[in-house]
Amino acid sequence: MSAETVNSSNISDFVDNLTDMVYMADYKGNFTFFNKSVHRILGYEGEELIGHHFTEVIHPEDLDE
Repeated sequence: MSAETVNSSNISDFVDNLTDMVYMADYKGNFTFFNKSVHRILGYEGEELIGHHFTEVIHPEDLDE
């Protein structure tokens, strides 16, 4: 793929179809984006987690107190 054919749609499709979970969070730690793999990995639809803090999906024993 040449640089001329790379655009935001190509990148969005690429990220959305990765088998790894990809997410973005704002500066407060709240989720703003998930790719499709979130359902397979965490069992949630991405829309269910948007706006929630990242600590909500971490097992309590894995959080530092």
